[in-house]
Amino acid sequence: MNFKDYESSLQEFNVSDLQAHASKVGIIPIENRKMLVDRLLKEFSKHVSSFSKPIDATETPQELNKEIKNILSEGR
Repeated sequence: MNFKDYESSLQEFNVSDLQAHASKVGIIPIENRKMLVDRLLKEFSKHVSSFSKPIDATETPQELNKEIKNILSEGR
């Protein structure tokens, strides 16, 4: 799940290994090494981001002012 580790491992692969890895992860293997590595890195980034929680800077609840509380209480 580390982008730099994955990128360095892809650089160690030869073209046939890259093509085998691409077909294993569901990407159509192509002859152009640079394009294939770029596609694999892009798909890896998508995969990693699907597991990470978005960072929310406003996780602490904010105190509502009296006017907002009155508006919200009208629906009761």
